[in-house]
Amino acid sequence: MKKLYLSYALLLIALMGCVDFRMSHEDALKHFDNEENMIRFDTIKVDDRDIHYAFTEMGRDSLAIFIHGSPGSWSAFIDFFGADSLLNVMDMVAIDRPGFGDSGYGDPEPSIEKQAFQMHSVVSRF
Repeated sequence: MKKLYLSYALLLIALMGCVDFRMSHEDALKHFDNEENMIRFDTIKVDDRDIHYAFTEMGRDSLAIFIHGSPGSWSAFIDFFGADSLLNVMDMVAIDRPGFGDSGYGDPEPSIEKQAFQMHSVVSRF
């Protein structure tokens, strides 16, 4: 049984090397049919790191915050940005964690505390 799990783990690692979790801004915008649901993008500098995020800004009183796992990028949540049931009641922000997506891809931040501070720096802009 151990060999079987090892085989699956090696296959997963090999597949992950072939998968790009990043989405260009142009491809993201093409995902939506109308400008009403148009998402915006920005990058801020926090602790000498660029932190990229996608967001809606429709003046809602509530904010949904999406932070992906590892690996991943903000685009894992793109379908939420087009969901009228959410857009009608809240703004949204999806953040690329440091080292993923467009936040310094390939140079991850190992400290969860630093990541939390960086995420807070983005969220506090709303």
